[in-house]
Amino acid sequence: MNTKNFRARMLKRELLVGIFLKTPALENIEVLALSGLDFICLDCEHAPIDRRDMDTCVAMGRALDIPTLIRVPQGSRVEILKALDVGATGIVVPHVNTVEKAQKISRYARFGHGGRGFAGSTR
Repeated sequence: MNTKNFRARMLKRELLVGIFLKTPALENIEVLALSGLDFICLDCEHAPIDRRDMDTCVAMGRALDIPTLIRVPQGSRVEILKALDVGATGIVVPHVNTVEKAQKISRYARFGHGGRGFAGSTR
């Protein structure tokens, strides 16, 4: 499994097996990347994972080509931008229970038109 095919596999509704990680250590990412899992999700809602930890773990996930998602603490623009700016493959947003919330989150995660800005960095 690699990051390039993750979205296509999700859209095909394939069974994907992953793990929620609450301990942000590079060694954990390395072991999990070699385990045969389809993805890792850093749980920033229920664990003390800061932006530096996110950045480091996502960078290791990218280096080892395992999709790394981030479960943000809330669906705010700031939290979504932090996760996407460090290069997360995707985000998991808790407590989305209305169409309006889902639309707002979708806007926050897209470039332009009131969404995210653009920076020319690699992530």
